[in-house]
Amino acid sequence: MTPAAPAEPPRHLVDVDDTPVVLDISPCLRPARWSSAIVVADAGLWHGAPLDLAADFVESDLDRDLFGRALIHRMVAEQLADDPRRHESLAAYRTVVEHITR
Repeated sequence: MTPAAPAEPPRHLVDVDDTPVVLDISPCLRPARWSSAIVVADAGLWHGAPLDLAADFVESDLDRDLFGRALIHRMVAEQLADDPRRHESLAAYRTVVEHITR
């Protein structure tokens, strides 16, 4: 009889600091241009992109709806953050919305 091989200890995924990794994946089905709407919103709100970029994006009613949803998504995410940017951040949203609704 041959001795049994030692059992291998259980393995788990860790990061470089040997801390267990939790992968929290929340898949959502979104329209194909959703990610573009988020990028355009972020560019106009926080990265100094010309506001015409947003105006060019909202060529159709669907795009206008997606862009509005992207702005709402970002605004809610900001307010739920650990350090929310309250009133000072609303001016950027107002500027973008006024520009695309002319």
